[in-house]
Amino acid sequence: MVLNITANQQYLRVLNRYTVFEEISKNGALSRADLQKKTGLTATAISNIVSDLLHNRLIVEYDGGLSTGGRPPKLLEVDTSHWGILGIDVDPAVITVGLLDLKGSIIALSSDKLVKSDVNEVVDIIKKLVDKVYANSKRVILAAGVGIPGWVYPETQVIAVAPNLNWKDVELKTELVKRLGIPVYIDNEANVTALGEGWAGCAQNVDNFIAVNFRTGVGSGIVIDGLVYRGISGSTGEIGHITVDEDGRRCSCGNYGCLETIASTPAICYRYMKRKGSTEAIDIKTISDKARSGDLIALDILKEVGRYVGIALSIAVNLLNPQLVVLGGDAVEYGNIMLADIEQAMRLKALSTPLSRCSVKITPLGKTAPVVGAGILALESHLANIV
Repeated sequence: MVLNITANQQYLRVLNRYTVFEEISKNGALSRADLQKKTGLTATAISNIVSDLLHNRLIVEYDGGLSTGGRPPKLLEVDTSHWGILGIDVDPAVITVGLLDLKGSIIALSSDKLVKSDVNEVVDIIKKLVDKVYANSKRVILAAGVGIPGWVYPETQVIAVAPNLNWKDVELKTELVKRLGIPVYIDNEANVTALGEGWAGCAQNVDNFIAVNFRTGVGSGIVIDGLVYRGISGSTGEIGHITVDEDGRRCSCGNYGCLETIASTPAICYRYMKRKGSTEAIDIKTISDKARSGDLIALDILKEVGRYVGIALSIAVNLLNPQLVVLGGDAVEYGNIMLADIEQAMRLKALSTPLSRCSVKITPLGKTAPVVGAGILALESHLANIV
């Protein structure tokens, strides 16, 4: 019992410190009294936490508060000049690395194509990109976060399965720690996307939402009561493997008619090429541009995809009752084209009560949400170790 109490006390200390840091980061220019009102913590707790954060150069303190009759209070802000965090986004087609400050703002960004999914090649590309974004920087790197298109065991952060990379039981974290020489934290790419949306996207101050990523695969990060829900095996959010067409194509998972066989980027490109009777490769931006320019085949395919996405989202809305669904990844290219079709399908399929409180939006972060979220994963995970 004593061990459980100790563990709970430690968890509360970490949670309280992170809560204070998050308030300062998102609101800025706060006094200790402001923090006490916002968090409900005691003046003593706030004082201790602020001292820790100042000692570790996570925040700065300066004069500038308004006096209410006595001595003007000092204000607190995140230190955006000392530390840096790395956000690493691994997609089967491309790897992107960003250097961020402690507010999640991207300082430098670099990408490279992934030709084959060999673990050593992935590590080599990440190291090369890290060196590139870190060149000429005087920041101290706090940690790195990595988003992976697969299931990650929460306890060990071993990658259980990443189907589109052909990985199983891969210890990428161990290899990256060796090469980068800093702490590394790994999670599913849809989960880190949700972190990015909650920190800097359209889900700020939203406690219940779903962030859906449309890329080589289709996955979703689920946030419930302000926390990413990972399940017992780290395999939550597989919205891409909801069956939406019983007579559809076979999916990489072995099933038929999964949303991923219709709404993933390769699937959309395949459908367009098939309808056109063409063998010439095409990318999703070109299809989106063609749809906007009046190409009826491109427009019809995207609207059809929208209807299937709406069917899958209606199931998610009925199950989870979220306030918001955020569409990201390659959906930033074409999401507005099919948004009306998504919403119409949801109106037809979802229950009216949960749907009435739910909106669907395209991410304002563009394609960088997974990078921002991976950086926030690093920040959240590592705060407990340095304060």
